[in-house]
Amino acid sequence: MQDRINEVIRRIQYLLPDVEVTSQQVQKNNDVILTGVMLKSQDNNIAPVFYIDDMIEQGWSYDRI
Repeated sequence: MQDRINEVIRRIQYLLPDVEVTSQQVQKNNDVILTGVMLKSQDNNIAPVFYIDDMIEQGWSYDRI
């Protein structure tokens, strides 16, 4: 699964070259650990995070993610 996560990050970085894209493991309140992908621009303190575990497990294409 890490290979797919890395590919998602690579594709986002290609589409958004001025945005720092990273992944991190996040433990949610119900002790579930999810993989979050964070998009952070250099001129903004707000960084959206989206969780891609379910998308990958459901077989979504890279373009759909």
